[in-house]
Amino acid sequence: WITARAGEVTARSFAGAVDPRDLDEAARRRRALLAELGARMGLAHLPKVEIVFSPSRRAAAQHRLAAGRAFAAAGRAEVIWPGAPDAYEARRPGHELAHLLAAYWDGAPAHLPLVEEGLAEVLDASGRDLHHAYAAARWADGAGGDPVAFTTDDLSGSDYGRAGSFVRSLVDRHGLTGLRALWPHLAVRYGGGRMWGADGTQIGSVAALEGFLDRALRAALGGDLATERAAWARALRPYLEAPEASLPDGDLVEIQRVIAAYDRAVTDGDIEGARAALDGFYCDVWDDGDRAALLSREVQRLEDAETKVLAVRRRGLRNYPEVVVHGVRRETMGGRSAYRAVTMWLEHFPVGWRLTGSTAWTP
Repeated sequence: WITARAGEVTARSFAGAVDPRDLDEAARRRRALLAELGARMGLAHLPKVEIVFSPSRRAAAQHRLAAGRAFAAAGRAEVIWPGAPDAYEARRPGHELAHLLAAYWDGAPAHLPLVEEGLAEVLDASGRDLHHAYAAARWADGAGGDPVAFTTDDLSGSDYGRAGSFVRSLVDRHGLTGLRALWPHLAVRYGGGRMWGADGTQIGSVAALEGFLDRALRAALGGDLATERAAWARALRPYLEAPEASLPDGDLVEIQRVIAAYDRAVTDGDIEGARAALDGFYCDVWDDGDRAALLSREVQRLEDAETKVLAVRRRGLRNYPEVVVHGVRRETMGGRSAYRAVTMWLEHFPVGWRLTGSTAWTP
């Protein structure tokens, strides 16, 4: 391990994974950001925090570390930081810090995930317009339905786009002071695989989540969820009506080139060539042997493959900038061709755009 310290911040990483000078700089920047966020949140004193940087998800799993999570009770965050300037932790360094600081608003270690994740998005220091980010993600995914309706994803706060947009609306209307007043009413605890609210109710469904949130809003801010949802919808509407800007031509050309190179390698039986299109591909549990097995199945299954790209849409950040590609793929097996709709995910790694997922891949 190597360690760097700056005021209340201790930064750690694996020896050899990060240049010590970069870790020193990361600690200094996190200390400055900690002070900035603490002031915005009205905290009188800054807590001591520890941030553990892993160079990849695979490395984090090997060391039994999280791949982007804050542990408020321990004052510790475990994040992925491969060192690239456009990586998630470089672009949104405030996300996990906000989780750690928010616990000092009321001393409770956990709060309703929907609002907890939304606050972390608001304070992530990315400078993004969170309504635009949410609308862009819906556009990329081809999502339908009511954009301000909660789903089961919101029980865990896993839809960061919706959480960020919702809390952005709350903060615009009530400020961080209002959110701080709301915070104690959103405290939750976990037991027996279930989530329980501060008022003793179990929160295991969308209806229960909405009821809990409505009661908290009434108690802290004097309003109700219906009023907040209507205000959120008004703020979001212009973004949903505006089409998402396309990617630069150079990115579009490279994305199509990578997909074509992958199809060509599969057609030629070139497993190494297909693997090159996945260069930088990561997974929490897969290793290179698993990826080689997947590509071997692709090569054995297909005699020919060709993908026509229909749309490329920005998805935001995963570990790096991500796009969703919608297309039609012609696959030839046993001398017969068939067409199928396909969705692919690519990220812009330091080496360029690379495939990270495809609905065409066989299990």
